[in-house]
Amino acid sequence: MSDAAEDTRQWSPPMIRPVPSCRIAADDPGPSTLDLNDEPTRTLAIRMARHKARQLAARSEFSPADREDLAQELLLHVIRRAPKFDPSKGSIQAFIATLIARRAASLLRREMAAKRDAHQCCSLNMLIRADDGTRVELASTITEDAPDPRLFKRSRHSQHRVEMASDIATVLSRLPDDMRQLCERLKRESLSAAARSMGIPRSTLATRLSKLRKTFAAAGLDEYL
Repeated sequence: MSDAAEDTRQWSPPMIRPVPSCRIAADDPGPSTLDLNDEPTRTLAIRMARHKARQLAARSEFSPADREDLAQELLLHVIRRAPKFDPSKGSIQAFIATLIARRAASLLRREMAAKRDAHQCCSLNMLIRADDGTRVELASTITEDAPDPRLFKRSRHSQHRVEMASDIATVLSRLPDDMRQLCERLKRESLSAAARSMGIPRSTLATRLSKLRKTFAAAGLDEYL
């Protein structure tokens, strides 16, 4: 059995309702529509979406468990863009390949940005160097009652980091429970893993991270972001 046949047999794609098509004059030669209700076209789109999903799932930004979700998201993008097909600009296969490639690049950028935001918003465990040469966690430097004695003599750079850590802790303390929970999870998990364990779409978590960035920026922590 070919890879294409195996892909379409093992995977149930989202239900495709009749898709509006982009038509040209009846006397114009060549295919004039991208009809995803047509079995060969549907099979082609599924095969290409799954192929790209396998490539994405193999990257460090994703995991094998993301493969089916990625394939469905890529295919749904093709469905939404089907009416934009213009036969004068290329073949159906080239059109689908371009849609999938661009959507895959967008998903990858979003995942990389989400991971970067997670690191930026949840780095109180990062190690900094005290003046005596030892390393301590940022979080340990923000207690008011019992500060680490190794940090009494700080350089200006170290003092700045301590103040920044205190500001970060203040912002985190004011976040809603779901936002704080997300930050805690992202200290240990990737965005995709957090989405699975929380039962929330990855795109939803990415949106929350975007809101976190705005919250930190509003608190004057643009340098940290």
